[in-house]
Amino acid sequence: MESTRFPGKPLAPIKGVPMVIYIARTAMSTGYPTTVCTDSAEIHQICTFYSIDCLLTPPFHTGTDRIAWSSTQLISDFIINLQGDEPLITTEALLTFIEFVKNSTHISPIFNAVTYVGSQEAFDQNNVKCVLNTSSGRIIYFSRLPIRVFENTDCSMPFLKQLGLYCFSYEALQNFVSLPQSPLELTERVELLRMIENNIEIYSFDVKAKTLSVDTPADFVKVLEYLDILAND
Repeated sequence: MESTRFPGKPLAPIKGVPMVIYIARTAMSTGYPTTVCTDSAEIHQICTFYSIDCLLTPPFHTGTDRIAWSSTQLISDFIINLQGDEPLITTEALLTFIEFVKNSTHISPIFNAVTYVGSQEAFDQNNVKCVLNTSSGRIIYFSRLPIRVFENTDCSMPFLKQLGLYCFSYEALQNFVSLPQSPLELTERVELLRMIENNIEIYSFDVKAKTLSVDTPADFVKVLEYLDILAND
């Protein structure tokens, strides 16, 4: 609600409902229990009006701290964090991500959805790029600066952008909040660098679909235009 570039953006309407409700309904359509976690009384009231489960949390410095606190109220070994500004992440993408997590052989890791992007998006410092371990998909760094991923053979899409879609084990979340904020985390303003600096593994999942985070009113207009195109196809 307090976004400096787009104040009140969770309530911006998509197809007749607030964006946070639109995204929550996408999550609910997977068939898995869905809860909106927010420190906003206004969002809590909106969720109640639309009969969507909602946890009113204390304020936190990062979204992952909020999810960690919420995980203590929810009974689950794994928590999917779908951020409330990712309206183009589809039900199909979520289900594919969940299957990827289920089939993983890694023990209590973190999974982060990513997508390939071109230079225009990569040089927008509002986006976060990640560099991967090319043999295993393990993420080794996050940056707001454009860092090319050389193993991608598509020369038009040589960068990776992280999305607002994560999966944490309960243990990983509790480990996260037990650690102090790290130097790289504070420098890049990316909280998952706290885990990398403490040798906790984060693995990527490539979402092969159109996505766009709503960071500004211009982003929101692009989302509406894209959804209109899909509706008319």
